[in-house]
Amino acid sequence: MSCFDVRVHGFVSRSAAGWLALATILAPLLAPLVSVTCARTARATEGPAEPSAEDKESARVVFGLALGLREQGKLHEALEKFLLANSLYSTPITALELGKTHFALGQWVAASAAFESVAKIPVRSSESEKSASARAEAEKNATELRPRIPELTVNVVGLAKYEAVVISIDGVVVPKAGTTTVQLVDPGKHVVALRLAGSKSPTAEVTLVEGDRKQVTLVVPAAESVPILDVPRPRSNTPKTSPLVYVGFGIGVTGVLVGAVTGTVALTKASSVKGQCVGSACPPEVADDLDLSRKMGNVSTVSFVVGGLGAVIGVVGLLASDGGAKNESAKSPSIQPSIQPSIGLGTVGVVGAF
Repeated sequence: MSCFDVRVHGFVSRSAAGWLALATILAPLLAPLVSVTCARTARATEGPAEPSAEDKESARVVFGLALGLREQGKLHEALEKFLLANSLYSTPITALELGKTHFALGQWVAASAAFESVAKIPVRSSESEKSASARAEAEKNATELRPRIPELTVNVVGLAKYEAVVISIDGVVVPKAGTTTVQLVDPGKHVVALRLAGSKSPTAEVTLVEGDRKQVTLVVPAAESVPILDVPRPRSNTPKTSPLVYVGFGIGVTGVLVGAVTGTVALTKASSVKGQCVGSACPPEVADDLDLSRKMGNVSTVSFVVGGLGAVIGVVGLLASDGGAKNESAKSPSIQPSIQPSIGLGTVGVVGAF
């Protein structure tokens, strides 16, 4: 044995030992799960559980009541009893009589299903000759009835791609419907409808008799074109603010602030110089302060005038905004507001029209 073979052999041996140890640990934990799984598998293989003695007795009593109701001509009441008896304990006899009652009521599709269900009932060891005879009769009935059942083909035209097909016959939705759907129906009149969201569903009425093979076509209505109306947008009643408002009040606030600051400086300097002057005569050392006081006073005066001018412009802007909104809503001509500065000898002001 080569060195490589020895290493592989040793690795496999150690791995097998590890798996064996792991299986020993997990075995007690997995045992209940394995038992449940095996039990379920055994039940599934054996088939449906045998009804209890109580269910069998109840089914026998209800079956007798169903036969009595059918003899009296009360087919609908008898059908309910046959359905109950067959659900409690399904035998070839109960399924056969259930199918016969469906057929008597004109429910051929359900009758065919009941006859065919007999073949799916397992043969019990205790099955009587009467049950065996019921099996043969049910098979014969199913074979003879199947070609007599009417067949309806529903075609859908104009359905959008990927749109779900929901077809109903007599109000009952047909499972797994498509653009072409074949459905067995009972003899008689039927209403076929295609259910659509958001539009009128197309419908069709059709009458079928024994052995009929008919087709109906449901056409999806084209989407109705809705004219787009040119609706004028309502005008806002909120007046538009004139730019003069922002400019005017901005200048006004700035002018007042500058005037207040420079005026304060002028008064401060004037107060400090006043004590050192006699009348209009002042010593040379306060000449600079006196000159600064006069300049600040002039700047303050001009600033207040400009601030007042700005305030006037702002007020005019407000009036212009209100007047413009009223004129727009009234649709009447008006004089446009205007403002012009007026500066003359020793005067500063504005001239406006509004």
